[in-house]
Amino acid sequence: MSKQKVKDALLKGFNPPMFPVTLDALRMVQEATCTTTGHALELVAKRIGGFIRRDRPKTSDGYDWFWALHFRCGRVHIAILFPWWQDFLSTDGDMSDRSIAIYTKGEEDETEIDQLIVQLQEQMHAVHEERVVTVGTE
Repeated sequence: MSKQKVKDALLKGFNPPMFPVTLDALRMVQEATCTTTGHALELVAKRIGGFIRRDRPKTSDGYDWFWALHFRCGRVHIAILFPWWQDFLSTDGDMSDRSIAIYTKGEEDETEIDQLIVQLQEQMHAVHEERVVTVGTE
């Protein structure tokens, strides 16, 4: 169930979810850098131009997401929804309930979405490195 892409889980006011292949890499970086709290996700997001907010949305299938990060990229609003890590019976080595999902308002631009995912990965690494250096010098 961990990597399940729930394509019929709609977010009110947004286009149906997208699951670009770059989401798998984002999930691995999120886990490797311990960016697993709302506060940590927001720290990362604030380093990226166009960050609007974070919230806890619910999709049409009744799933309450862990957190969503919202960005404005040109004329498109991009919401990246992160699932909970509570799939304790996971058989694929991933404890997330389902795949990270991308929702958009406006005209979708896959290049902009992929660039945003890469920026998130880079900033997750940067924030993680800063925490490691800070802990190592105390």
